[in-house]
Amino acid sequence: ALTKEDFPRLLIVHRPDKIKNAGNTLGPFTDGTSLRAVLKILRKIFPFRTCKNPINKPCLYYELGLCPAHIRDGKAQIANGKWQMANRKNLKNQYAKNIKNLFLILRGKKTNLIESLKKEMVSLSKKQLYEKANKIKNRLLYFKNIFDHEKAIKEEFVKAKSSWQKTEKALRALLRTNKKINRIEGFDVSNIGEERAGGAMSVFINGKPAKTEYRKFKIRLKTKDDLSRLKEIIARRLAHKEWNFPQAILIDGGKAHLNILLKIIQKFGLKNKIAALALAKEEEKLYLADGRTLSLKQNPDLYPVLANIRDEAHRFAKDFLAAKYRPLF
Repeated sequence: ALTKEDFPRLLIVHRPDKIKNAGNTLGPFTDGTSLRAVLKILRKIFPFRTCKNPINKPCLYYELGLCPAHIRDGKAQIANGKWQMANRKNLKNQYAKNIKNLFLILRGKKTNLIESLKKEMVSLSKKQLYEKANKIKNRLLYFKNIFDHEKAIKEEFVKAKSSWQKTEKALRALLRTNKKINRIEGFDVSNIGEERAGGAMSVFINGKPAKTEYRKFKIRLKTKDDLSRLKEIIARRLAHKEWNFPQAILIDGGKAHLNILLKIIQKFGLKNKIAALALAKEEEKLYLADGRTLSLKQNPDLYPVLANIRDEAHRFAKDFLAAKYRPLF
């Protein structure tokens, strides 16, 4: 969102209607982290203002070239440090152009922007304003690097998507189902000695970890039996109907662990909705609900993803327990 000021501030907001003096808005963007990373790069090319209460002292963003000027009481700080009204109009026009160019990129209209910059570079060269023309040339080269990087990322994304489609197809064949599989959850229990224990849930969506959906569980049962602890955390998870249910649950263990999982799934009436899998770490053997077993290492389409789901649940449970009981050691 942009603020309604002579030199608008560019802000990342969740609720534009809650921002005082909010002007033009763009979005919504689904990934705030990626948006911040993009703006960090673009700010080097098209500096913009973010400071809320500028004061009459040197501005770090200005010195770093990330803000075109330090603004205070409608005045602009020129390079010599004096406060003047001079150049205010030119500065304001340049700033407006920066914001316009930023919005073009964020709207996906990079071709329009590049053509516009090329025309401006040619025009400046004809006027023999070579220094300014060279600055635009450098911006264009910077854009080329950014967009080449963007292209590489897209290609990697396509590869990853293709890889998951292959894995998902193999998993559906293994489970003998035509239902689409996109969410798999892994569960594990970790302990320190016999008394201290904690559980964890890892979540993978389309073959990738969805770490914001991982969950930790304090063990409530006064028991030293890991199977009972596992039963507790899975039952507590399935009781959360507001969480998206997975198409499959994977646990670390063998037949005994799988039987526990099957009983819990059946108890919640989810037998036909959630597939049960157990992966034994020693031989990397996969146990299925219908009694079949599979040596997972011999299946390159399934092994990397399923082993990762199990290992992530194990890691998360260990980290949770270590953080919880670290003060005791």
